[in-house]
Amino acid sequence: MRIYLILIKCLLVINYSYSQGNLVQDPSFEAYSVCPWNIGDFPLTQWTSVGQGYSATSFNCGSFSSNCGVPKNLYGFQNPSSGNGYIGIRTFGNNSRQYAISQLTTSLSIGQKYFVSFKVNAVNNYLQQPCQTNRQGLLFSINPISSVSFPNFAHVYSSNIVSDTLNWTTVRGSFIADANHKYIAIGNFFNDGVTTYTNLTGSFYPTGFNYFDDICVSTDSLYCEKWTGINEEEALNKIQIFPNPVEDRFKIKTTKHIEDVKLFSLNGIPVDISSINTKEYTIPYVNDGIYILQLRIEGKVLYKKIVVYNNSY
Repeated sequence: MRIYLILIKCLLVINYSYSQGNLVQDPSFEAYSVCPWNIGDFPLTQWTSVGQGYSATSFNCGSFSSNCGVPKNLYGFQNPSSGNGYIGIRTFGNNSRQYAISQLTTSLSIGQKYFVSFKVNAVNNYLQQPCQTNRQGLLFSINPISSVSFPNFAHVYSSNIVSDTLNWTTVRGSFIADANHKYIAIGNFFNDGVTTYTNLTGSFYPTGFNYFDDICVSTDSLYCEKWTGINEEEALNKIQIFPNPVEDRFKIKTTKHIEDVKLFSLNGIPVDISSINTKEYTIPYVNDGIYILQLRIEGKVLYKKIVVYNNSY
């Protein structure tokens, strides 16, 4: 049991990355407690949110919700950069903002150079008065940000207006840590007066809203260039678990030989599953939620998140 708990803890920290190079927990916004239903729902387990009026929004669970679905939702149509989810943040308009905040896996070291990247996308439609802006960025802090403020500073941010509504725009940068920052925040930390924007409809009160995905912070100058937000071995082997969410059985699609399959809760508790064959399994009665598959494939141990839904009574 102890070794299983250690394995699951390590998995949550690295969130399916192929090394410990990324200091961001759940960098592609996959881990959530329940499916988001309405704008302002933010049930992520490794992230919190502050905002004016509403918090940031988590977009997950496929078409479960027409408001917060993936790829189609209330504000447009967008596939994740990687994984199954992303978040949406208000970044402009009447100095109204939303931020997403998370604790890093370890504090930054003073004097150390860090390399940063993230993906951002301009939504297709936002409250019928959309605008496109710059200044989407990441801010590091010693303590978690608890309210909206405008330091007119971010450690890394987009200097150009993000206007692509089809593809994800990658923002990159680096900085040398001047403090032992332990937290990261995502959003626009510049007030409207110093944010450049394009008013798309001529609205008197233009507002900006962006999707964010694949946040990376590393001391390795090449890591964030290679990082994809999912386990490299998983992508290499093209593993598919379906259906996902799972009701009572699932199948594993891969061209490789599967040697062993185990299922764990997020607390590291093993779940007994029954094999129909080497690539199809049934799940007993368990509570709805997120579970972790441990797969041994040709001598390599890989991990995959699944969601059990509609299996509780």
